Amino acid sequence: MKSKFTLFILVLTLVSQVHAQEVPVIKIDEKEISVKKLKIETSIIGDIAFTTYDMSFYNPNDRVLEGELLFPLGENQSVIRYALDINGSLREAVIVEKEKARVAFESTIRQKIDPALLEKTKGNNYKSRIYPIPAKGYKRIVIGVQQQLILNNKNYYYELPFQFKNKMEEYALDIKVLNQKGKPKVKKGLLSSFKYNTEKDEFQSKYQGKSIKVKEPVLVKIPLNTSKEKVIATNEYFYCAKVLKDVRTNNELENSITIFWDTSLSQESKKLDAELELLETYFQKAKNASVKLVKFNLKKHTELTYSVSNGVWKSLKEELKATAFDGGTSFDFLESYQDSNSLHIFFTNGLNTLDESQINFKKKTYVVNSLRSADHNVLKYAAVKSGGDYINLKNESIKKAFQKFQQNKLQFLGTDLNENIETYPEIGSRIGANFTLLGKGFKTKDIIYVYLGKGKDTLRTLRFKLKRSEKKNNYISKIWAQKKLDYLSVQKEENRRAIVKLSKEYQIISPFTSLLVLDRIEDYVTHEITPPNELLEEYNRLLSIKVNDKKERIARLQNDLFDDYDEILEWYSKDYKEIPRNDVAPKYVAQTDMTVNATVERVETNNTSNEENSQTNQANVRTGEGETFLVKGTVSDETGPMPGVNILIKGTTTGTETDFDGNFSISVKKGDVLVYSYIGMKTEERVIANTNPYNVVLTSDNVLDEVVVVGYVPVKERTVTAAVSMVASEAIEEVSEDNDGVVLAGSKEKALAIRGASSISSSTKPLYVVNGKLVDGNPRLSPNEIASIYVIKDEDGQKIYGSRAANGVIVITTHEAKSKDEKNIEAFEAMVEGKIELKGWNPDTPYLKELKKIQNTNEAFSKYLELRNKYSNAPSFYIDVADFFKERNQEEKAIQVLSNVAEIELDNYELLRSLAYKFEEYKMYSSAIHMYKQIVELRPEDIQSYRDLALVYGDVGEYQKAVDLLYQIVNGEFVDKDEDRRYEGIETVALFELNKMIRIHREKLQIEHFDKRFLKDVALDLVITIDWNHNDTDIDLWVTDPNGEECSYRHSETKIGGYITNDMTEGFGPEAFMLKKAIKGKYKIAVDYYSSSQQKISGPTTLKLSIYKNYGRVNQVKEVKVIRLTNKDDKIEIGNITF
Repeated sequence: MKSKFTLFILVLTLVSQVHAQEVPVIKIDEKEISVKKLKIETSIIGDIAFTTYDMSFYNPNDRVLEGELLFPLGENQSVIRYALDINGSLREAVIVEKEKARVAFESTIRQKIDPALLEKTKGNNYKSRIYPIPAKGYKRIVIGVQQQLILNNKNYYYELPFQFKNKMEEYALDIKVLNQKGKPKVKKGLLSSFKYNTEKDEFQSKYQGKSIKVKEPVLVKIPLNTSKEKVIATNEYFYCAKVLKDVRTNNELENSITIFWDTSLSQESKKLDAELELLETYFQKAKNASVKLVKFNLKKHTELTYSVSNGVWKSLKEELKATAFDGGTSFDFLESYQDSNSLHIFFTNGLNTLDESQINFKKKTYVVNSLRSADHNVLKYAAVKSGGDYINLKNESIKKAFQKFQQNKLQFLGTDLNENIETYPEIGSRIGANFTLLGKGFKTKDIIYVYLGKGKDTLRTLRFKLKRSEKKNNYISKIWAQKKLDYLSVQKEENRRAIVKLSKEYQIISPFTSLLVLDRIEDYVTHEITPPNELLEEYNRLLSIKVNDKKERIARLQNDLFDDYDEILEWYSKDYKEIPRNDVAPKYVAQTDMTVNATVERVETNNTSNEENSQTNQANVRTGEGETFLVKGTVSDETGPMPGVNILIKGTTTGTETDFDGNFSISVKKGDVLVYSYIGMKTEERVIANTNPYNVVLTSDNVLDEVVVVGYVPVKERTVTAAVSMVASEAIEEVSEDNDGVVLAGSKEKALAIRGASSISSSTKPLYVVNGKLVDGNPRLSPNEIASIYVIKDEDGQKIYGSRAANGVIVITTHEAKSKDEKNIEAFEAMVEGKIELKGWNPDTPYLKELKKIQNTNEAFSKYLELRNKYSNAPSFYIDVADFFKERNQEEKAIQVLSNVAEIELDNYELLRSLAYKFEEYKMYSSAIHMYKQIVELRPEDIQSYRDLALVYGDVGEYQKAVDLLYQIVNGEFVDKDEDRRYEGIETVALFELNKMIRIHREKLQIEHFDKRFLKDVALDLVITIDWNHNDTDIDLWVTDPNGEECSYRHSETKIGGYITNDMTEGFGPEAFMLKKAIKGKYKIAVDYYSSSQQKISGPTTLKLSIYKNYGRVNQVKEVKVIRLTNKDDKIEIGNITF
């Protein structure tokens, strides 16, 4: 199995300020794999640098590694090249749409072939997936970065901030400065002096060494030309740069201010001291100010007011310094936020992780960011649009940042060029001292006039003289294309098509495209991806002879779907009759003991003899050797006959119970052992020898208060996490308020007490529910009126009714209401079962043990923040802690903690799917919708992405959106995304989900255009589905019915009509168990975590279990439970469903 690692390259963020940077390394647990060979080539044109990093990583391990390289780039930086060593030769990456690139990459990697994929995620973050890094060998990776240099005191500065602790095997530098008049100077580093090359019109400095230790970074100073401008022109593109003076007009500092302070987890690593220093500078200059502080993360959670007097702002500063950064990020509150302050200062990196809200300011706002990982373009656009500016403290000094508050920038008003020439920046943009103009479409004009000003008033005119160069220069077109891409990306969804087109034409990465390297020419042909130039001729030849009638292939796959539908609908149309309980099907897998969570079973009275039931419902012949015969008998205690006594043939699930007069009959064979059991009575056994009556007298065991009865079988209370006791109505002598409970017949001196009486209330009386409705006080019913009764104990009663149910709930059904109030009774019982039947996840982790020691919630939250330092990158940590706070009814804290999952790694679809599952479990369906929308955008090639979104649309009542998406799955519109049929079977599940939704909400839907072949009237008693978050993972669903027959991929159809859908061995599920007509009894649910091919930053595999009762009916009940799977090849019991 391949090892998984994360490769962090922070050094690729190149800025003009000198600060310590990490060396490129591959981290595997506590060990590191670092760069051993590094070659850097840089070309600088004006204020733009193009740098290529040629890196060779050495893997000293004995195993092949697969990796993920993560690196953020700063403002005005972008990746423009990516290449990978393939069999000793460098293979250039090509631009491909994200979906197509991922499909090709994952398909290729499954064949153990060498691909590589570089993607741009939120903000300006990049990640690359690389395989393989050979054992005891090198992996060569080449990345090209384009960046804008920063001007400081009439000089540009270029820095390579590498400092290596160990010797490099090889280290080489080559820096060229093009079209430069003044000689560049080496301020730091191993470089020699720059030399001028007359023929190429460039300065160049080189260094090359082996077994060298690099002790300090490289810093190059590039003086401005005398004219402080630079002009480069080719036949089609031009570049003009000029350093300007007095591009601002002075402002008075505002003294009514609102500070918006982002407290989300991603802000924890920001330059807090720099941000506070900026505010210090502002208040020292402004002297007096009225300040409102608004703190936000996933929502606006704090509003405080402060007064700044004579520059003193101590209280406000302390509040900012004390911020606990935690939770995800949303800007949704901005839509409705209003105040009267004249200036807003917004501290954030602009990365929205929780919803689709946009940053849109209603008044003048300055955005301050001190993180490299940020949505720089969006922040800049929003700030400038509001009349403010974007302050990036990662790139600029406090002095320069503060000047933006004092001055208004001039605007770019346009040029005298005709409209066919496309120029950037766009008209209306505010400009700084370092002005650049780029254009495409240049033809004959030699002089360009540029107009700067405010509004419609021109305040300055610039003049540039163009001189075409005959030398080939590909850099200018790249700079122009990147500027256009930055502009289009501000409104990226609206400009999607234009962005993809531009990205492909200029081979620059974008939000919708990736850089892909494939190993073999056949892989490019298979996925119809245009390869690098060296493979193009062979690619075209193979493509021309490729038999690739896609329409015919897709049509064939769609027809296969119809066959699948016919098969499952044939199952649905079968008439499964309830088989006798003694006709037990063979078990296909040895059962594992399950700890019961809490099941609720009704015990109903019937005044007819059980003999008739036994003869009707039990088989006269059982499997096994020997002749069967019918035996009868009577069960009694010291007071007389006992109704409701449970009688089982030992070692089987075959049994019966006594009638009102204590009589029973059962089909047996010689040598069988009958086991007699009843609440509060000692269990008796009798060996069958002949057909004589078997009369038994049961005696009290005097330990009623130590036993909790679930169904018919007594279980010690310590094995039950939620106590539920069943009492047959015939066993009830009275329901007495004086006794605070139920008194059993023949045992007046001892009531069936409800343990765990609350200390919250001085009362020890339970609640009563009669015929599905909560009643006030004891209903004082006679035993003759009662058809069935049961008791809900411990925490489960409180889950339904809160602390007033701390003394338990007695649930009673009367004979009269069984028919009249059936809907109320069923609705209540569905609610009870949904509340208490599933097992909760209770991980045995050190951090939860620490938290559980603390009773005070606020102290527990402080402890969580302390523990987070150790577990900050573990998704399961946040999920477990969120559940901890939710169990303590601290829902707001639980949601905040949970939302951190979205901040761990941007655009990780597996993390987002885990988070969406938990939002569903918490019934936060709107938040789940946003997560699933992100996943659709990140993984449009996965059919599961659309199904997930459709189902949660249904949860929020957007039924039309839900059925439209499900219909697309069912009618085969998405089969082209899964031509290998890795997810075969998902359409079958979606077929039932579509028809279920139509059956319940038909009057709200427009489905006239749906193909009638897909529309079926389906309703089922029970449906259980599982989904999981990790790709390429195999998890199997197992359901055991009351007859002991297991339904699984090995045995997909049971005698009572249970059906398991297709076994999903790859992908994310789903697998579903369906049952049209459920027989009475307990259904056990388990999963087998068979395998996952990868171990990732997204943590252990997360399983979502969805259980539906009355599927497709108006009284449908749905319950979702999320479970973390840790050990492969584990069979995990999840819970029980009882009918």
